[in-house]
Amino acid sequence: MTVGNAFKVAIRKVTKLPICYVINTHWHPDHTFGNLAFKASGTVFVGHVNLPGKMQVHENNLISSHADDLGANRSAAFVPPTPDLGVASCYCVRDHPRTPTPT
Repeated sequence: MTVGNAFKVAIRKVTKLPICYVINTHWHPDHTFGNLAFKASGTVFVGHVNLPGKMQVHENNLISSHADDLGANRSAAFVPPTPDLGVASCYCVRDHPRTPTPT
């Protein structure tokens, strides 16, 4: 969560607008551990439809190997993409997420 909080602070230096979306490109911790910092604000997490499964497969191993980075919140470290989006792929145009035909 430390990295996620730092990222949130950096965003706030540029804008006070709400952070509506976080896009996870894959399951690696440097792409997903920051999600927790944005969860409470109602942010929608976007990722490939298979991403939650990949995250779950690797969750215990990654949590134990990154315990120092995660601190006390390690049990909540994995915040998967919003499940009802059914996104097979995602891209952005001018900072607005666009989704191709859902799967």
